[in-house]
Amino acid sequence: PQQLQFRTHSAGFPFGLLSPAFWGSSGSGMSWRRISANSIYVLLATAALAVLQWFIMAMIARREGTTALGQYALSQAFAVPASYLAWLSLRQQLLVAGGALGRVSDMMFLRLVFPLIVFAAILAVIDVAYTSEWLLTISACVLAQKYIEGFFDLSYAYMQKSNNWKSLALSTVVRCALLVGVFGAAYVLTNRLAAALIAVTGFSVLFYLIFDRRFNPPLKAAELFDFSRPSAARRWDLAVLLLPLAVSSVVMSLTTNAPRFLIDLVLGPAELGFFAAVSHFVVVGAVATGSIGHAILPVLAETI
Repeated sequence: PQQLQFRTHSAGFPFGLLSPAFWGSSGSGMSWRRISANSIYVLLATAALAVLQWFIMAMIARREGTTALGQYALSQAFAVPASYLAWLSLRQQLLVAGGALGRVSDMMFLRLVFPLIVFAAILAVIDVAYTSEWLLTISACVLAQKYIEGFFDLSYAYMQKSNNWKSLALSTVVRCALLVGVFGAAYVLTNRLAAALIAVTGFSVLFYLIFDRRFNPPLKAAELFDFSRPSAARRWDLAVLLLPLAVSSVVMSLTTNAPRFLIDLVLGPAELGFFAAVSHFVVVGAVATGSIGHAILPVLAETI
């Protein structure tokens, strides 16, 4: 892959970041108005995801108690870092690198194959380390949902690159609102958490095919499933390039997920359920600050 070329401002980097042109006062570059508008869209999207997760946790706690909630939180503690590794930070890298990152077929191939390898390894670890079949089943359902979310994540990257923030927010808010109804109805009708999570995954697949997939660049099946030696070498090089940032994302996510492993080990799943219920409200501040970071990244990459 081509090496990224960063443009420095005429005043010199990093001092050029302080210039009026950088922040858009001259009508070009990054403007606070642009950042704030984009931040609102991302805030709506991330808030919708947080509400969906809160609704799932509330339903589990109400219908099955804190022990089940603790085991669901434990499955999330496995799934979240695993998804960061499996997704290889493609969204962030694509926003920064643009067309220099790689071919569309290579990125989609990695999004198809690499998560399957990572998630299969995580399920193997859970199967060996824990004796609970219920935990293994729920973890498989959660990882299946994370696998589908990876394709939404890639579509959102293309929306951000084209400054289509309204579609990003609309897709996420509508999808999460519908998933609240799907999960609630499936859970009440079947009285099985696994069935409700499978329903969420199935509906997510349908929603992606109908709405989000059309924002991706055109891709031919022959290019995607090209297993020639040059394609394999190119995809391997791309994975190696992406892996360091993915590993750093995993390490950062462990700051919030590692305590869940410790609480489950020392105090048990019931206490972990209480911890998960309380700690979920802490993400409100992270949602607000994270929305600004997501909004500033594309324009920052264009300007630097």
